[in-house]
Amino acid sequence: MKLRLTSIIIMVFILAFASAGNAQEIFHYVSSIDIYVDGFICATCVRILEDTLMQEDSIVEVIGDLEKGMLRVIPHMDGRYLDLFAMRQRINDTEQYSVLRMEISLVGRFVKYPAEYYIGGIYAYSGDRYKLKAGDTEFILSRNDKLTELINSGQKVVSAKGTVTSFQGKKVPVLQLTEFHKPVDEEIKKWEDAVVFPNHIGSIRVYVDGYICNTCVRDLENAAKVEEGVYRVEVDDDKNIITVVPQVYGRQIDLENLWDNIDNLGDFTVLRMEILAVGEIIKYSAKYYNEVQEYTHSEDRYKLQIKDTYFLALTNNQTLDELIKSGYDRATVRGTISAFSNGVPIMLLADFEKPLGEIPSWAEYSDPLDKLSVMLVGEEIEETENPNQLESVRVYVDGFISAASEESLEDRIMEEEGVEIVNMNPQMGLIEVIPKDIENFELFDLWQNVNNMREYEIIKMDVVATGELQEVEFEYGEESATPERVKRYKLYAKPFDFALSYNPNLAQMLREEDKLYTVVGTITSFNAQVPILEIKSYKEVKEMPDWLKPDPF
Repeated sequence: MKLRLTSIIIMVFILAFASAGNAQEIFHYVSSIDIYVDGFICATCVRILEDTLMQEDSIVEVIGDLEKGMLRVIPHMDGRYLDLFAMRQRINDTEQYSVLRMEISLVGRFVKYPAEYYIGGIYAYSGDRYKLKAGDTEFILSRNDKLTELINSGQKVVSAKGTVTSFQGKKVPVLQLTEFHKPVDEEIKKWEDAVVFPNHIGSIRVYVDGYICNTCVRDLENAAKVEEGVYRVEVDDDKNIITVVPQVYGRQIDLENLWDNIDNLGDFTVLRMEILAVGEIIKYSAKYYNEVQEYTHSEDRYKLQIKDTYFLALTNNQTLDELIKSGYDRATVRGTISAFSNGVPIMLLADFEKPLGEIPSWAEYSDPLDKLSVMLVGEEIEETENPNQLESVRVYVDGFISAASEESLEDRIMEEEGVEIVNMNPQMGLIEVIPKDIENFELFDLWQNVNNMREYEIIKMDVVATGELQEVEFEYGEESATPERVKRYKLYAKPFDFALSYNPNLAQMLREEDKLYTVVGTITSFNAQVPILEIKSYKEVKEMPDWLKPDPF
């Protein structure tokens, strides 16, 4: 699936450093911190305080200057959070030393924000304040002539120096500016040479089922913007896609919360998320337990580590095998998330490359379903004398990686009435099921039964079904004074109703005269217990099968 022009522009800012102008949109860092200390009188003092500050993991080097009574702290230049208050406390808690002041050199983004003040619980005043943001670190700017000069200059990214005079709320340093200027090429080059481009989520495309009106656009934007770390949100109401662009630095977006925020609006169901991310490829041991929580075995799994506490679990497929064989420690990856395990997003990889390369030229999203479409929706379908209403279900499962997995999943699936397992492929995490007793077979129960097993999550179901395209009418915003009524469509494949997610294939089907189709599609979610089907491919059926004909009176 091709990246839209806007996404490509974002990737230019994120992955390419062709010019200083582009770099200025993303590079913010603290280059040095000079800490002036009282009681700093001997060489032993230097060593004690150097060792004390080096306990902070954000620091590369500490250099003491006995004559000046100063410690020069060189931080990592990757934009990570610097806890200046903790540094001050470390020194002050060491007997006989006190911090006099901190002088900061940084390149940061100049930001205006509203500040409200209350006295005795009564609203007193609201006015604009200003911050400098250097990666994950924020500085509140105290008013002085230099701040006024900076406001009038219109600069958004500046190289600045100042003195930390206090901390607001014991955390946020208050900086009094002493000088500033537009960053020069040498400063940009210094950062590019020093920094490893941060692991981050580059973009999120959320595919949504549901009618999107003008009011809905605002509701969807607000639901996405609630999440911390969101830089921009765009809603494409023609394609039912919400594009979320996160901030490069700072806290990463909680994908499960984002998913739930949209689902909880009531009129929408998230189908899947397509993610572009940069991270560390890490192998870890996953432990598995049986239903009575007894340890059974462990297997090697892989994850994409985004931040210290955030990662994407990578489900087994051919692309993951290729990534492992490539030997990359870090990679830019693209893939699909349609399931979570204990809050951890599970990604099915579609493509990868080295980070900091050219802008990814991702091919259209590839899937084994493409081959299945050719096989089942090609000319062979006309040779079928009595097509089943639901011909096959291909269940893609995360955590399906060993012989023990195969046996336990087979036992659980066979608890479902009316099914036959015809294929189990641990390498692809795939189970293919053929319904035999269609009246007693429930897709939602199958989905729930597998997900209720502790170590497994269903990523998606691919189905092949023959049925009748039917029009239904839904009402949105029932609580409002003017609820909207909109036509929706379902595929009735007896006894199943599949709610159809709008896409170009469905649009083409609606333009055709026939209403009977054999379709290949993907289920990634349910609305209540109704499967939401995204049609990947289809073929007209010229004659209604007996099982679809109305029952005689």
